[in-house]
Amino acid sequence: VQSCARCGELARELFAARAVPRLLELAQNQNFDISSEAFGTLRQVLLAQKDVAAEYLQAEFQTFFSQYHEFLTQDEAYTLLRQALHLLSEILLDCSFSAIMSRYVAVDGFLQIHMNLLLHDSVPVQLNAFHVFKTFVANPNRPPRVEQILCKNRDRLVRLLTSFASKQTDDAAFSGDIQAVLEILEAM
Repeated sequence: VQSCARCGELARELFAARAVPRLLELAQNQNFDISSEAFGTLRQVLLAQKDVAAEYLQAEFQTFFSQYHEFLTQDEAYTLLRQALHLLSEILLDCSFSAIMSRYVAVDGFLQIHMNLLLHDSVPVQLNAFHVFKTFVANPNRPPRVEQILCKNRDRLVRLLTSFASKQTDDAAFSGDIQAVLEILEAM
């Protein structure tokens, strides 16, 4: 399947054949090898032919993300949670998926998922969640509900993100991102 994903026409067939929902199901398998292989294949399918994947995600936005968010709300599968956050940030920060990112950051329920992940016990999960969270804050066209949630939680978010800055002092890009998000939040 991973080889097929590299060819545009075959990738379209994979999406049409509903391979993505099946890969999402298999990625939740209790067997680590099956889960890992399924998630790796999902990653390849979504990133190898970005234009085809973007079309699919646009058409299946609600269905895909309702299933995908199961990875982000289950504490039992730590590795899968980290992989899912990383892949999601790759997708949302890639210009090929800009329309998907715009839709994603307009959903207040999605913001709440990532705000909760900022509070996760694991620092790597918190840092991965930040990379998605920053897209909500940086969006200049925030819907009123997203704006309201950010404003209501501004002080707590500023304190939390200030503590993040001390956790990653050796990463200049991350420090710059934290500073930019803090400036936006403080101006709200």
